[in-house]
Amino acid sequence: MEKRSGIRRVLSEWGARLSLERWERQILDLESRFIEKHRPRMRLSLPSSPVRQEGIIRYRDMAGWKPMRDEWREMRDIMPLYREVIRSARATFEISAKNGDLSAHSAPVSTPFWQEFEGVANAHGVDLIGYTAVPREFIFKEKGVLFENAIVLGMEMEAGPISRAPSYEAGKETLRVYQDLGDAVIELAIWLQERGVRAQPVHPYGGTTLFPLMAAKAGLGTPGLHGLLMSKQFGPRQRLTIISTDAQPIPPPRENSMADIRDFCEVCRQCIRACPAGAFHDPPIKQHGNKIVTHIDNTKCYPYFARFKSCSVCLKICARVLEESGMLAGGVNESRGSQTEDGNNHGRDDNKAV
Repeated sequence: MEKRSGIRRVLSEWGARLSLERWERQILDLESRFIEKHRPRMRLSLPSSPVRQEGIIRYRDMAGWKPMRDEWREMRDIMPLYREVIRSARATFEISAKNGDLSAHSAPVSTPFWQEFEGVANAHGVDLIGYTAVPREFIFKEKGVLFENAIVLGMEMEAGPISRAPSYEAGKETLRVYQDLGDAVIELAIWLQERGVRAQPVHPYGGTTLFPLMAAKAGLGTPGLHGLLMSKQFGPRQRLTIISTDAQPIPPPRENSMADIRDFCEVCRQCIRACPAGAFHDPPIKQHGNKIVTHIDNTKCYPYFARFKSCSVCLKICARVLEESGMLAGGVNESRGSQTEDGNNHGRDDNKAV
């Protein structure tokens, strides 16, 4: 009986593994077809743009097979969350296809329009909102977006699970935010389209642009040595995404001085010392001839991330140090959607800058 149970477990694990690989391949295929169809109208990357790392399955293979008991528990607890993340990622392409004639332009929008939009975004659990044009060097190589402007959105990752990284709790929190932020970006793109504004929702799981650098350009924070956005509200504890839009005019970037945190990051370097994968370049390097520099060696970071429950050690260390130093506005217990002194609801990010 025990032997039969073990065989069923192995077969179930392989089935889950193949399902995840199939789901991710579907997303990559949808993305490729979408770019090919809209290429003449898209804002495309530069030849020197950084390459996006693809496919969690490939990085699991690079990192090695985990103990069978771990695989079984992950399948049981994590696979339903993966399924929902992939579902919402697929939906972004369906919504993006509903923009109609891309040669036309949306009608001008006003300040009250953006105020209403931010209220709707907050109601969907979005914590950080900013606006910027999309620099082509921030678009991943051979990727593109439909429009020249972006609404940058961030959602907090809860402090409790992240403080226990690497753990199943931290991994599940990562997927929860991918799912919730993915659902929010879809609903917000639909809201914009219903009001005559063209909008392309970009899912936080993967994405087409360097989210942390986009968020920094929108005034939501500053990238740390670990490649994550550090915001005044949550440090590195957020995941990010964008809505590409042709809306005009967009609000200016947030005024958000991050000089103190940026200077602190340069001398702290605890994330470099704590990285279990040894995945930091110190000093940093330039990637692929791009002017963007990085401290992160993705050939070491991503396999470890895939094998050890979304890792998040650098995120945990950075969040703790910033909170203990008193450098965050409102601290760790600040509630979602709370307002800063200027009356604006500002928000929070994930994907590494490179």
